[in-house]
Amino acid sequence: MARLAFLILSALATLVSAQSASAGCGRALCNGQEPGGFYEAFVNNRRYFVSIPLRYSISKPAPLIVSYHAGSRDVQRQVKLDQFTNPKYNTDKLVVYPEGLSKSNCAQNSTCYKHYWALGLRNFTANDTEFTRSILNEVQDLYCIDKNRIFAAGKSQGAGLVGRLLACERTLSQIFAAFALVSPLLYTDVKPCMEPYTFPIPCSPGRTDVPIIEFHGGRDVAANYRGDYARRPGQCLPSVPWWIETWVRSNELDTKGNTTQLAADTPTTNITKYGFGDKEGLVTHVFDSELGHHWPSKSKNSDNKGIPAKFEATPMILDFFDVHPLNQLL
Repeated sequence: MARLAFLILSALATLVSAQSASAGCGRALCNGQEPGGFYEAFVNNRRYFVSIPLRYSISKPAPLIVSYHAGSRDVQRQVKLDQFTNPKYNTDKLVVYPEGLSKSNCAQNSTCYKHYWALGLRNFTANDTEFTRSILNEVQDLYCIDKNRIFAAGKSQGAGLVGRLLACERTLSQIFAAFALVSPLLYTDVKPCMEPYTFPIPCSPGRTDVPIIEFHGGRDVAANYRGDYARRPGQCLPSVPWWIETWVRSNELDTKGNTTQLAADTPTTNITKYGFGDKEGLVTHVFDSELGHHWPSKSKNSDNKGIPAKFEATPMILDFFDVHPLNQLL
C-alpha cells in the first residue's frame, strides 16, 4: 500500500511538473548565454534584463521573478537593492528586470521623466501591463519556466505598479502566483482626496486567493503610511492599513490578523499575518515604525545611506514566494 501511494504521488508530481513547464523547456540557451549570466533584451522596442540562475537547467522548470525598479531609478539600482540575483539568496530562480520609459522635454521647462512607470503620471501613456505580458510571453518561450511559480516584486512606484495594476488585473493576477511590495506608491485617481484616505480602491483580480506581502515604514515621507495627496503626480494615496484590509477582504479572510514582533532584536518591527490554516499569511504586512522609504536591509544600500534596518526583506520575500505557488495540488 505504501509503495502504491508513493507511485501515485510520483505520478502526480510528474503530471504537475509537465503541466507547469513553459514552451522554452528543452530549448538551449541562445546567443552565448549561460547560467549565472545577466543579459539585455528587448520586446516591442522596450528594454528589460534577464538574470539566469546558477542552477538553471533546460530540463527543469525554474521559478521566475519579475522585479520593478522605483520611479526615476533604473534596473542596476534595483538589482543592488532587491539582491534577487545574489547567489547568497537565490540560485534557482530566473529574475527579469523591466525598465521604465523616459519622457523629457526639459529644454522647454516641461516635466522631465526618466525610467518611470505610467502609474500616477499625467500625459504618460506607456502601457506597462502590456509590456509585462510581452515579457512573460517571450521569457516563457526562451527559457524553461515553472508557470506555477511566476512572481512579481517592486519598490516605490514599481511596487505601486505591482500592487495597483498587476495584482488587480483579471488575467495577470492569475498568471502571477504572488506579489511583494516594498514602500509602494499606490497611486489612484480617486477624488476628492482627503483624510482618512479610506476610499474604495479600484481593483478587479481574477481570483480570491491572491498572496501579497507588503513592507512599510512609519517614517516613509514619500509613501505616507497614513495616506496622502501626492502633489507631484496629483494622485491620491490610500492609507496603507486600509489598502491591506481591502486585500484581506478581497481574499475573503478575517480582518483580524495575528500581529507579532518580527524578531527578538527588532523591537520596532511587527509582522501581521492574515488567514488561518493553509491560508495563514496569505496577506502579510511588515511594519517598522523607524523605517523610511527604504528596501529593508542589514547592509548599506542606495536607500538607507549607511543606516541599515534591523531585518532583511529579501529572504522574507523569497520565502513567501516559495510557499505560494499558483497551483498547490501537492
